[in-house]
Amino acid sequence: MQRFKFNSRNRQPNETVADYVAVLRELAQHCNYGEKLKEMLCDRLVGGIEADGVHSSAHHFSDSAEATASDRQEVFTMYSVVETQIPRVSPITMFLKVNDTEVNFEVDTGWTVTIKSKTEYAKLGSVGKLPDLKDCSFNLKTYMGESVKILGTTDVMVRYGNQVRELPVVVVSTEGPNLLGRGWIKELDICWSAVNQVNTESMTLQDVLSRYEAVFKEGLGTWTGPPAKIHVDKDAVPRYYKPRPVPYALKKKVEVELERLLNDKILKPVKFSEWAAPILEQYPIPKLKDLLEKLAGDEKYSKLDLSHAYQQVSLDEASKRYVTLNIHKGLFTVNRLPFGVASSPAIFQRIMEGLLQGISGVTLYLDDILITGRSDQEHLHTLSEVLKCLKDGRLRLKREKCAFMQREADFLGHRVDSTGLRPFPNKMKALQKAPAPQNVTKLKAYLGLLNYYHRFLPNLSTLLAPLDNIL
Repeated sequence: MQRFKFNSRNRQPNETVADYVAVLRELAQHCNYGEKLKEMLCDRLVGGIEADGVHSSAHHFSDSAEATASDRQEVFTMYSVVETQIPRVSPITMFLKVNDTEVNFEVDTGWTVTIKSKTEYAKLGSVGKLPDLKDCSFNLKTYMGESVKILGTTDVMVRYGNQVRELPVVVVSTEGPNLLGRGWIKELDICWSAVNQVNTESMTLQDVLSRYEAVFKEGLGTWTGPPAKIHVDKDAVPRYYKPRPVPYALKKKVEVELERLLNDKILKPVKFSEWAAPILEQYPIPKLKDLLEKLAGDEKYSKLDLSHAYQQVSLDEASKRYVTLNIHKGLFTVNRLPFGVASSPAIFQRIMEGLLQGISGVTLYLDDILITGRSDQEHLHTLSEVLKCLKDGRLRLKREKCAFMQREADFLGHRVDSTGLRPFPNKMKALQKAPAPQNVTKLKAYLGLLNYYHRFLPNLSTLLAPLDNIL
């Protein structure tokens, strides 16, 4: 069937030779001609041009009285193209926010409409109700004339910079990238100098994100550095704990997460383990006070969130015996640095500080990375450096939890912007509405929350002295 399409494809009226050759090369990719590819392309080029009634023969083209100089140059140029390897150019892409979901589009001015595949369309339902599709009366065809099955159209809310527009999108049954058509480009007044920018001194956010798109891919990253090693007190005695009962209401969720951990090879079933022991690790976690003092006063903030943070770090073989899980489904050894182990935060903090050391404008606390800069260009340059380090380390970010070039950011229970730091509103509501502590345990918890925001509560130690005396 594919060879029939190739051999029956003639040059169309008003179709340039360059366009005709491009179509032939595309069709030939599916014909498996092997070493005869060049010969078949030449033969089809001659036959296809001959069939349009314009030229008697490509071999005698230069002698035809009816041929123009430009046509003659075009045909011989196309023969040269057949023999030349043309390097693949990466598509131009950009991010837009669609129904509060960050979506990566491939810019395609060949389409009037903007297109999403059924798979990409389904992702719009991850943060809310999936928009209903409506029937449409028009047809879509590829540049090769093949029909594209349309599932329907719908209107979506699109954010680009400070603009918000309700725009139509076409959903098709075939798989492929999201295509940004001319309609959206015009409605959003997208700046072409930013989209097409390749080698200029300034960069845009889209430049940076597109360059390091691999960092945002789905799936678990794997740290390329040495595996994490858990240090156990040499005098520790192996201890074995029975599995704790799982409430019936949570059992399904536990089993779903267990399945994910097995599929990602984070866990591995084992028959026997003698260890579940105390674990020790020495590495200082940054103090909250030291981190917050560096943040106030910047104009814009980017926040990065690592996906399944600790689990991106492989665990040293000798350490796996110390972190065996015993649950209702059996025993499982852990292949990645696990959450819940006392030393995991210190190990991960050390890895991340080593990875990002020397980059200014970066505040790091475990799996949260906050980036600032004195100007947009400095900010983007720092963001680019951080993403490059993460890419080189084969670490992944959770795209939906990242935010870029924002006027304010939430970080470690505080909101920060150009005016300074202030408590996170939800935390303040919790403090104001908290019931009076009825016992020592609840009093300690309440005092701990108050002390977390001590910088915003003058004379706090004096006010709390009577309560402290109770403890």
